[in-house]
Amino acid sequence: MVPLAQNILDYLKDPSDTASVQEPEEEKFDVSMYTFDADSKQIFSMIVSDKDVNINALKIRISDFNSKFYSLENLSITSILLNTTTHFIMVGNFDVLDKSMQYYNAIMANEYVFANLDKNDFESFVIARENCGFL
Repeated sequence: MVPLAQNILDYLKDPSDTASVQEPEEEKFDVSMYTFDADSKQIFSMIVSDKDVNINALKIRISDFNSKFYSLENLSITSILLNTTTHFIMVGNFDVLDKSMQYYNAIMANEYVFANLDKNDFESFVIARENCGFL
């Protein structure tokens, strides 16, 4: 498994203690393989464990949100299984970073989409499409 996906899975399995007074270990994650281009295609992404979340119901709520607020954007929803319980849900493709961040802020504020989800049940972010190949 490649570094970003492995880091995300490691974090989901054992989040670090944020109240600890120990000095943080030096990060060994190499970000040089990723590029930043605000004008590239962007994808809204979620990492979700299906232990406490009905993934199909979540994807339906995302689809409902897209139909209601983003029907002209022609967005697609796809998901892949990262391991036996962790799903990587992707919504896109957004033409530029600004549009993807507007979508991110709108969907994250939507109570319907995240009904019955605890903040600890998922991670969400925007990523450039070309950087998804490194996952």
